[in-house]
Amino acid sequence: MKGKNKELKKFSDEELLAEIISRSGSTKGLPTKTKCFKCSKDFWIKWNQTTQVPSKLHSWEYWTDKKTKDKICGSCLRSLYSNKSDFWTSVKDLKKRKILSGYVSNILG
Repeated sequence: MKGKNKELKKFSDEELLAEIISRSGSTKGLPTKTKCFKCSKDFWIKWNQTTQVPSKLHSWEYWTDKKTKDKICGSCLRSLYSNKSDFWTSVKDLKKRKILSGYVSNILG
């Protein structure tokens, strides 16, 4: 048994996604890899099963109401929230400020 376990290949996230896409023929429901526009790090955006669209948590357009395709990673969202002057100037909607506050304390914290 131990010999067989050593033969198992470890796949990267990209390889696993490529295999799932080739079998299903669709990317719907799968996470997508993207770059943060602030720090340029790669990160994954999860699929929201309820709304059937990618999560808006990392969409800069969602937070700022500006037309942009930019995505922001969790650590940059945390640092934005901790720098209150940037946070208040970037996120003007009071409801979204409360939502981001909840995300930072519960999900990103």
